[in-house]
Amino acid sequence: MTRRLLILMLVLLLAAHPALAEVTEPAAEPAPLEVGEIDLADPGEEPAPEATPEPVAEATPLPTLEPGSLNYPAGKVNFEGEIWSILTRRWKLADYQAAGLMSSLYAESSFCPYNAQGRDGVDNRTDYRYRVGDGVGFGLCQWTSPGRKAALRHYAEACGDANLVWDFDIQMSYMEGELDFDALKATQTLYEATEWTVLRFERPNQAYRNSWPGSRYGIALQIFEAHTGKPYDEPELAFDANTGDGADALEGFDLSAGGELDVTSNYYWRLYSCPLWAKATSPSVYDPDKWGPCACGYGGTTTIRLDVPIPPAVREGELVFKIYRDGGEKISVPITYAGPSLAAFIAKRLEPFFALWKAALLFA
Repeated sequence: MTRRLLILMLVLLLAAHPALAEVTEPAAEPAPLEVGEIDLADPGEEPAPEATPEPVAEATPLPTLEPGSLNYPAGKVNFEGEIWSILTRRWKLADYQAAGLMSSLYAESSFCPYNAQGRDGVDNRTDYRYRVGDGVGFGLCQWTSPGRKAALRHYAEACGDANLVWDFDIQMSYMEGELDFDALKATQTLYEATEWTVLRFERPNQAYRNSWPGSRYGIALQIFEAHTGKPYDEPELAFDANTGDGADALEGFDLSAGGELDVTSNYYWRLYSCPLWAKATSPSVYDPDKWGPCACGYGGTTTIRLDVPIPPAVREGELVFKIYRDGGEKISVPITYAGPSLAAFIAKRLEPFFALWKAALLFA
């Protein structure tokens, strides 16, 4: 009896203990993650308390960019009048400087900020997605290189939204930051402003840098007359070519001893053709390290070096200079060569080798 009473009391004491009174339930299965969620909690540790986010200022809502730019009608795609007004009134460019700059904008995009290179139609907002490295020219200036397109996008983001790359005002402001106004305003003629825009602002590759200034000059003439109501009054051509000793090369130039031509012109010129037996080179006036030698010039005097690598006995020919004025005038300079025969030329070139051979025999 006493033994049973002791066992009953022990059972009651154990049942009354608080640590054993709770009922342990099995752990619940973790809830499955939604698509896109990442579970960062370590199953063996207590989850860290969530940080209280700092208050963020509410962004200013932007007006929609579709279907038109911010300050212009929805169907507007040609901004020629607005560009002329900005260039001449806000940027204070002379009329001929504005026309020279606009000739490239017309050739590139037809004054449409929504144009993408290689796409059908002018307005490409529905069929082109802006990408920095796709090699597609974009916008008013047809910005193409990854560096310039990335800078345009960063500028748009700084103004509130990356999609503002499509906006006319944003593109004009970005172009204003790219332009070297001191250099552009230093141009003296319509052709010089046109050429500066092509070679210094657009910076095309070598295949286009000789042809674009002349072709876009015709566009610049039309733009100037359309917005000023009068044709551009071109200065009289002043072109001269003299030999190194001061003789007038336009009357003829003898290359028997080699020579140089000093070409002076108030219009852009390029050596259009040269006989195959003569070699003509000159330092380029536009970054020779990048573009290489180019027989061309504008303003002041540019020297052309003329050589005959393998002289014929007697030759006649002519140098033809193309002047980019009013469609491209051509000026010819007769050149002649009356030197030694080919056999005599070869013997002259071999003289150093014969001298070395004789010296070797003396020390043998």
